Amino acid sequence: LERAVSSYQAALAVNPQHVQSRNNLAVVYTLTGAMDSAAAHFRTALDTQPAYAEAHNNVGVLLRDDGNVVASLEHYEKCLELDPRAQMAAQNRLHALNYLDGVTPAHVFEQHANWGAKYEQQAEHELASCAHAGDKAAVEVLSRREQMRARFRTSSSLGSSLQETQVIKIGYVSAD
Repeated sequence: LERAVSSYQAALAVNPQHVQSRNNLAVVYTLTGAMDSAAAHFRTALDTQPAYAEAHNNVGVLLRDDGNVVASLEHYEKCLELDPRAQMAAQNRLHALNYLDGVTPAHVFEQHANWGAKYEQQAEHELASCAHAGDKAAVEVLSRREQMRARFRTSSSLGSSLQETQVIKIGYVSAD
């Protein structure tokens, strides 16, 4: 990490206004525990370019880790306002909701469900765009998914052969 710090400092010596280098330096400072330095560089990056979405997400992480969940949410939401596709900010926001006083589990669940639906919609759009552009993997995914849906429709229309007392075991294999 020391090399990263010296590299970003060298980049900023050439161009002090380069917000990505300043943001990245602040992230490295965060990782090393130099929170005051991180905060100062994030502040400078956002003073230079207030619409830098990634820096807002990173400030949110810094604030959350410092225990200021309310302020962190403001930065996650600003990041998402500037870049609605910022998945890390969306996930960080959902995570932070768990630590707010007065937020019900039902509200947290609703927010997760809304995010899931939005994420699914974005993924569907990207998959369809890739398939339309001739991406063979995307075409294959769409084809296999349609085959699975057809099988499900067929088995559902035949009625369930399971007895109420039968147990269905559901699991998955992880690549981990």
